[in-house]
Amino acid sequence: MLFNNLAELDKEHRKEVRKLFIKKFNCDESKASEETLISIENKPHFKSNKICEVVENKEGYNTLNQIIIQEAKENLTRYEDFNKEIDKDEDFREYHLKDPFFNYIKNTKIGDGTQRNNVLFKKYCNSIGIKKG
Repeated sequence: MLFNNLAELDKEHRKEVRKLFIKKFNCDESKASEETLISIENKPHFKSNKICEVVENKEGYNTLNQIIIQEAKENLTRYEDFNKEIDKDEDFREYHLKDPFFNYIKNTKIGDGTQRNNVLFKKYCNSIGIKKG
């Protein structure tokens, strides 16, 4: 979908508008960013090599509805308010710095071919007190 007035919005607002459409069509939210790769129609997908077919194509541009613009803006305000509340809680803000699993991942290189998931999940289960067996 091409919108003639999407460029009028700032980057985060555009991303939130895309997320609204992505959610509506039950698609991959990671594609809402302007920095992500998307498949090109009638070309092989970079991972699966399957041809990406156009489902529907209409000529021209759409005009982004003001209701969608406002909903996206309200979502951004809610996120911002939520993040301000989290920032007030010093324990939560730096929780990851005290988390043993995060510190293990941050400080330990686990090479290829070493069954990485088995190592990580074993360490995680041990760090939170879950014993195998």
